[in-house]
Amino acid sequence: MNTFNMTLEADENGIVRIELPIGVPSGRYRVQIQVSPEPPGDDSPEIPDDSPDGFIEDTAGKWIGEFPDRDEDFREYYRKKSP
Repeated sequence: MNTFNMTLEADENGIVRIELPIGVPSGRYRVQIQVSPEPPGDDSPEIPDDSPDGFIEDTAGKWIGEFPDRDEDFREYYRKKSP
């Protein structure tokens, strides 16, 4: 089961439209929606967190070695692809 959290705005008719790409093949899926008012003064944008539980804590600050030179990496990639 995947959980998606988002803050949406209702239109003047009280309708919220949701487009939810779930990244799985076509088929039948059970969807549950819970609507609750946003707390007053909370106008910060909702940032979806679709990373696995503990991912940030387990990986933050753990990089070992030099960061890749993306420009050079891309140039090398396309040099290999060129005829």
